[in-house]
Amino acid sequence: MSTQDREALFKAANAKRVQDKQQKEQQKGSYGKNTYDTIYAPLFLDEASSFRILGYPPDLQIDDPTSPKVVFYSMILGDDERKFRCIWPNPENEEGRNWVLWRLYRKVMSYTWDSDNNRRNYHNQSSHPILFNRIFKNSRPDIPFERGWNPSKLMIMNVISRDMYDLHKEKEKTAILCKKCTPISTGGNFYDVGIPYMVFESIWDDIVSIKGDWENYDVVIKKLDKSPFYKVYHGVQDFNRFSENSDKFDSDYLKIAERMLTEEERSWKREDLDKMFQVTTARKLLSRLGLFVEQVDETFHTNFHDELSRLAEKEMEAYVDDVPVPGEEENPDFDSDREEMDNFVETNSSIFEDEEDTEPEKKSPIKVRTKKSSSSTVDFDTLAETYVGIKDMTEEEKSMVRGFDSEKGTFLYDPDKELYECSNYKCTMRAPEEFHLCPGCGILFD
Repeated sequence: MSTQDREALFKAANAKRVQDKQQKEQQKGSYGKNTYDTIYAPLFLDEASSFRILGYPPDLQIDDPTSPKVVFYSMILGDDERKFRCIWPNPENEEGRNWVLWRLYRKVMSYTWDSDNNRRNYHNQSSHPILFNRIFKNSRPDIPFERGWNPSKLMIMNVISRDMYDLHKEKEKTAILCKKCTPISTGGNFYDVGIPYMVFESIWDDIVSIKGDWENYDVVIKKLDKSPFYKVYHGVQDFNRFSENSDKFDSDYLKIAERMLTEEERSWKREDLDKMFQVTTARKLLSRLGLFVEQVDETFHTNFHDELSRLAEKEMEAYVDDVPVPGEEENPDFDSDREEMDNFVETNSSIFEDEEDTEPEKKSPIKVRTKKSSSSTVDFDTLAETYVGIKDMTEEEKSMVRGFDSEKGTFLYDPDKELYECSNYKCTMRAPEEFHLCPGCGILFD
C-alpha cells in the first residue's frame, strides 16, 4: 500500500472518529441510542412555563400511544453498583400487581401497621438488613430522600412548549414534559421525565373538569422550592395570577393561549410513549439484578430467579432479526450518567424532596368537584354486615375513609390517596397502601 493510500485511510479513520464523537454529543439530552431524537420540555424552579397538552385523557384507554400515559418509574441499584431505570407495571390492577418484581418487593418489604405509633413495622428490617436496605434505600439508608425501589407514579405527556416553540417548528415534533433538568458536568443534561401524578390531578380538577378539551388552551405550570411544590393555571383565565413579575407573558401571549391548534401543529410528530416507556424486560432484570434475586431466593426460599429465567427465555423466542426486545434499550438520560447523578443527589439531597408526594396548591374555588360524603356519615357497623373485612379495620384506617360509594361497592378517600385493587378478583373494594387488609373480603395484604 502506498504512502498516499495510507494517509487517505488515516484521514478517513479520523473523519469517522470525529463523526462518532459528534453523534455521541448529540445523543446527550435525547432518548435512547440514536433511536429517538426526543425534545424534552423541563420545568424550572420559580418560573411559570406554558404548555399545550396533546392527546386523549388516559382514563379512556383509547388506543393512541402518543396520548398521556401513567408510568411507574424508579432508579434501582444493580449488581454492578450502578443504577438503572426500571419501568414497573401498574400495581392498581391484578396483572400488574402480580409482576415478578412487585411480588419480590412485597416479600422483602412486608410489614404490619402499628396504629398506636402510626407507622409500618417492617418484618425484615432488622433480621435481613442488607437485603432490606438494598430495596428500601438502594443500600444508602443515610440519604433522607433516597426512594429506593419504590416507584414514583408519573404522568408522561406530549406537549407543545411555548418556551421551545422555534425548536418545535424546526424539528416538526412535540416534546416530552419533564419535572426537572439537571446539567451533568461531563456534558448534556439529566432529565426527570414526566410530572408527579398529583400535579396531573390538579390540572384535571382545577382546569380540565371546567374548561374541557386540553388541546384547546394552554396550561401553565409553576414549580416552587417548597410545599405545595407546583401551581397550575389556565393560560387565559388565570393570566393575571401567573404573569405578574414575568417578562415572558404579555398581551400577545393571550392571543395564542386559547387559540385552536394549527394544521402545522397537528402535523408535528408525537412521541410513541408506549414504545418509550415499556415495562422493563426479564432479560434486563436478570442482567442487572440476577445476583441479588438469587440472594433473596436463598434467604426467603422463593424461586424468583427461576421465574425470571423462564420469562427471559420467552422474550428471546420473540427476538427476531436482531431487533432489541422492547424495554431493554439503555437511555443516556436515565442510565449512563446516573452514577454522577448519585453523587449530585448525595451532596444536594435537600432539593430532592418527594414533591410527588405533596398535593399541588388548589386555586380559589371555581366549581371544584367535591366528595359526596364525609367520614362522619359512614356507618361502619351496618357496612360490616356485608363487607367482612370492616370489623378488623383499625381506627387509623377508618379515619382515612371519607365516604362510601354504594354503586361501586367501595370506600371513598382523600384525592391524594393512591388506591389499590384487592388481589381477590371477585372483590370490588379498593384501599390505600397503608391498609393491612381488604375492607371488603378481609384478605390480609403483604
